[in-house]
Amino acid sequence: MKPYTLTFILLGLIFQLHAQRSGKFRGFSFDQFQNQPELSFVGNAYAPGPQAQLVDDINWQKGALWYSERMLPVEDEFTTEFEFRISKPCKCKGGADGVVLVMHTNENPVQLGEDGEGIGYAGISNSLAIEFDAFDNNEGSDHHVSIQTRRNMPNSHKNDASIAMNHALPSLKSGEVHKVRIAYKRGRMKVMMDDMNTPVLDAYLKIDQIISLKRGQAWMGLTASTGGGKARHEILSWSFEGKGWKNPPRNPQPPIASATPRPRPVVRPEPRPEPEPVPTRADEDEPILPPSQTMTELEGRPVTPPTRIIEVASKDLTISLWDHNKKDGDIVSMNLNGTWVINSVKLKYRKQDFYVRLSEEDNQLILYAHNLGKIPPNTASIAINDGIKRSVFVLTSNMGASSSVAVRYRPREEDN
Repeated sequence: MKPYTLTFILLGLIFQLHAQRSGKFRGFSFDQFQNQPELSFVGNAYAPGPQAQLVDDINWQKGALWYSERMLPVEDEFTTEFEFRISKPCKCKGGADGVVLVMHTNENPVQLGEDGEGIGYAGISNSLAIEFDAFDNNEGSDHHVSIQTRRNMPNSHKNDASIAMNHALPSLKSGEVHKVRIAYKRGRMKVMMDDMNTPVLDAYLKIDQIISLKRGQAWMGLTASTGGGKARHEILSWSFEGKGWKNPPRNPQPPIASATPRPRPVVRPEPRPEPEPVPTRADEDEPILPPSQTMTELEGRPVTPPTRIIEVASKDLTISLWDHNKKDGDIVSMNLNGTWVINSVKLKYRKQDFYVRLSEEDNQLILYAHNLGKIPPNTASIAINDGIKRSVFVLTSNMGASSSVAVRYRPREEDN
């Protein structure tokens, strides 16, 4: 072989390697899950056939499927789609618990959270989860979709970790196949289920301000669980396409899970302690509302700046209030942009509805506590319904300070 021929071969190999590592990776697509080296199963998840089974119809199981080959670009723009099926629900409680798409940036790509109401993601820190929840664990209803995060703290299924929620979903556990598309672009996330033209969630959020991304990238996977209720949870297809690929190294260590572990029963764990309260985020990010539109004091008490935005498509809203977790005599009022709109309401288990009309495009809704109840602090579950979607969240106030949320009016736009 002549020297210049060997040189051209070496140059060709170098250019080929550069092309493989210079951003040409755009995503993946799986319609069968056996013998896929890029995928890792953990817990009770495995691939008994073409489909991936996250959990079977056995009580207290949990499982996850992760794309562990490399982190995925999620900072700028991406679309991921998957099909899931929840079948064989038990008659005792109607089947549980749901399917979740999870992003995180922890060192080990293969994570597994809590079973039961935790749906396999609760307890994973520095994570963002889009849950399709099939069982009501004090969230407001069966069959709801929610975006959940507690930032760098362990994630939670509870309403106080929800960025956006919609209860108007069909049955998730009828045995039918549901197709999900999650599209994120420039700070806006649209979540579609079955109807790819109408979002079930349309939320404004910036992923890089919620979790600590690694060069704009995160690990991504699907989780599920059963608890006292049970059902079989399967993934039939999964794809991802993203932009902004930063060319990270491949996963340097093998994931801590075999590719296709055999299913095994899981012993119900001991009762878990309650998670720590969600930290105040006012000092971590830029203000959600401009300072000129943010009330910092109400009736002599400081007001915590909003850390969450509720997007609504109508100025005419129905606000529902009820006591969070346990009725203990809490009495609250709500103030909108300096005007009292709900006065001295005693919170009950039953939801109490109030009509409120927004006066601005960007609004500040403040929870004012008149007492602490029997179990401090004063904590209210709140739902805002604009006639299209229903957002559920929790605010906590006390006799020394009031918390608030931003409510932003944005007319509904056509899909891009």
